[in-house]
Amino acid sequence: CHDVAALREAWHSAFNAIELNTTADSATSGASPAPVATIAHHLSVEESDDERASGMSDAYKRGERGTRRQLADGVYEVLLRSHVHPRVGPILAVGSSDGVLEDLALALPPLSVPLARQAMERTKIFGAIQRRLGTAARASAPSANGSTPAKPSGAQSVASGSGRLRSFDGALESLESTVACFSRLITEQPIVRATLRVVVDTRRGPAQSAVVATRAVLLLEPANKPTDATQMSVIRGYPSEFVTMWAGDSMGTPPVTFRVVRPEDEPLVRRFYRRVTAEKDDVPTGSALASARGGGGGGGGGKNRGDRSAGGFTPRSPLLEEFRVTCSSRVWTLVDIRGHVAEFALDQNGSRFIQQRLEVERTDTAVMQMVLQESLVMCSRLITDVFGNYVIQKLLELGTAVGAREILCAELQGRVFSLSVHMYGCRVVQKALELVDLEKRRVLESELRGHILACIRDQNGNHVVQKCVELSSGKTDMMYIIEAIDGSLIELATHSYGCRVVQRLLEHAPLDLKRPITREILMRVSELLLDQYGNYVIQHVVEHGIDAERSVVVDALLNQVPKFSQHKYASNVIERCLQFGDKFQRRALIEELLRAGSAGGMGRCPLHELVRDQFGNYVVQRVLDVAEPDQRERAVALLRSQIDAIKKCSYGKHIMARLEPGWNPSRGSPRVLPVVGPPSYGGLNAGGASLLSSGASGGGYGVPYIGGGSFGASCASGAGGPLGSASVGFGGASS
Repeated sequence: CHDVAALREAWHSAFNAIELNTTADSATSGASPAPVATIAHHLSVEESDDERASGMSDAYKRGERGTRRQLADGVYEVLLRSHVHPRVGPILAVGSSDGVLEDLALALPPLSVPLARQAMERTKIFGAIQRRLGTAARASAPSANGSTPAKPSGAQSVASGSGRLRSFDGALESLESTVACFSRLITEQPIVRATLRVVVDTRRGPAQSAVVATRAVLLLEPANKPTDATQMSVIRGYPSEFVTMWAGDSMGTPPVTFRVVRPEDEPLVRRFYRRVTAEKDDVPTGSALASARGGGGGGGGGKNRGDRSAGGFTPRSPLLEEFRVTCSSRVWTLVDIRGHVAEFALDQNGSRFIQQRLEVERTDTAVMQMVLQESLVMCSRLITDVFGNYVIQKLLELGTAVGAREILCAELQGRVFSLSVHMYGCRVVQKALELVDLEKRRVLESELRGHILACIRDQNGNHVVQKCVELSSGKTDMMYIIEAIDGSLIELATHSYGCRVVQRLLEHAPLDLKRPITREILMRVSELLLDQYGNYVIQHVVEHGIDAERSVVVDALLNQVPKFSQHKYASNVIERCLQFGDKFQRRALIEELLRAGSAGGMGRCPLHELVRDQFGNYVVQRVLDVAEPDQRERAVALLRSQIDAIKKCSYGKHIMARLEPGWNPSRGSPRVLPVVGPPSYGGLNAGGASLLSSGASGGGYGVPYIGGGSFGASCASGAGGPLGSASVGFGGASS
């Protein structure tokens, strides 16, 4: 059966934005009401049953008809009623009724606050309330002799351009919220009929008017009625299932709620679009520029546009507006923007201008000193600004004559960690670490101690740790990083950002520090070579390790080379072993791919399967590039036996480029042919130029474009990762 207690709780929670008060009779008894909007607890809940053929209980009838009481002047009673239509579901009526004449407006719930106001504006009683409140507001407006009464508290009237007063009284807002909440209640709950009588008392003016619910009666669906029989609203309710909460980030950004836009969000949407940077730079016209220079004129012409930066929306100064208009027709110098350097640095065009002029005027000590001093005024903001950080980096690079590095490093001290995890601040920290001397670099790096793992796992901070590893001059400088990742090496090797730091350690760490790292990695080699990020770490072990370490990786691949060659990530490791392994390691790997196709071998040759595989075909290409003459001869013979099938498969074009008579294995690259047909990708290399794709970690070699088909850029296995680079494929006319 229905949980009446739960329904009562839903009733009260629906009006949780309005203060509850049980003294509702004061509005009709002539007593002075409390100066707040109130909703009373006067709620009657009764369940309908099949015995009442009319579908309405006696209690509901009493509530709907109500007891007519004489209302004092300035007190209005608003009636809210609902019933379920067999076709369109719940229908809401709002207005007034004196038993003879009805002043009602119909609406389909659920209603937002703007829709509730629109429904109420179609009634006469709402207009009477507005006129009453407007008259009271005008009575409190300034008199003809200029005297102004004391400003009352709460929402007040606002003067419009025509001189009339429009009321934004709290009573009207509470009434609108009541109608909206009532509409949601009858939509979300199994209610057959409902009546809510609301009294609006305007006798004490807009500031102290009251909204009081004098009676509410709800008629529920029968308890034994199937749940699917409840008539649903013809209008779908607000999609609350899409409301999500973002908890913020490590940079101190507060939590954010994501939800679908509501009708009452219109003012927020307008304000949002006013703060968004234009897609294209809006260059003001001459009249607008003149108006901006002159401090503004009639009609608001003095307002100039603004830029969005780290500090929010700020208007441009007349000098910056003039620069944006005349920068292409006039030669500007840094002296011309004296007093506005920080503002220019926060502007996209202005930041680019300062960087270019610093390169030209770097020998002028006075100019460099002026730019540095004005930048220091807003240094913290410039460091974390999308455009300003480039100016700070340029000062670090070129401002040695005026002591910019020492001064700016002092600005960074105490904030190195917070800036390292900032999208733009991390760039300034990296530039400072790169340019300052060893002593100052150690001072900056000391602030990262205790935060190394947090930086490594951060999308911005990991770049700072990589820079620290690259700049380390020995065991002492790198030891604090090694100690920080102790016990977390495998977890970092499989992390999207952590694997980058591990790779830098394998590249730059001294041999005595690198061996323990490599030993721990090789203990999990079978797991890492199949991982999305771990395979890059294994590739680095193969490339930068010693022969004994490469042998461990090759041993993990043997007996499963055909299987791993068709794996998205393990195939990268096989290619790396074929490229950097010694003669014996390469022969062992290639032999597994040729064994089944040799004389006396059993089964299908793995090469035939790999040619048709999206990842295996790159392994076959690498085999043809690095194989010894005898093994390459066997591989070519096996492939030529299936040359018709290879020509038909989508990946066979790459293999055919190596099987052509003009192929020269000593060059290690395919023969380049001229473009015959114009490619359809932006006219690239049109006019007979030759095309050659860039090498990728997946071994992606380009195939010359012959037909007039489309140009397609695809990613090799692992492309887009820490080591992957795009591999370009070229289709023929049938692509």
